[in-house]
Amino acid sequence: MGTILTGARAPITLQQLREELAAAAPSLTGGGPGQSWWGAFKAELGDLITIRRENTPSPLPEERLKRATAQLESGDVAVALAEVLRMPARDQAAKWIVDARRYVAVRQALDTIETAALLDQKPPAAAPQPVPQPGRR
Repeated sequence: MGTILTGARAPITLQQLREELAAAAPSLTGGGPGQSWWGAFKAELGDLITIRRENTPSPLPEERLKRATAQLESGDVAVALAEVLRMPARDQAAKWIVDARRYVAVRQALDTIETAALLDQKPPAAAPQPVPQPGRR
């Protein structure tokens, strides 16, 4: 219940998450403005050759960002969060990660309450039938 109340006081919307991820995108996919030339060189060198199975998704940050963005567009914040958490520069999106986790936690809490309410429903009681009074017809 506390999760829902906290979420209600400072709500996080899908649109807000989309905007935050778009703002963090350059830092997530590149080194950002603070990256040294040596760090940028090593990152480029590391991306030259990638060996993976054909049916596995690309681990490149740009591809992960595309998948995360697509998942956000479809409303699946948990999968988008998982993609961002697998990115090497995920620290650059720390605020987005915190907000996405809060969004997921609030949605899960609401789902739990909804499920409990649905499972607790009892069939409506039948209307009471009048009891025949002796001596009256």
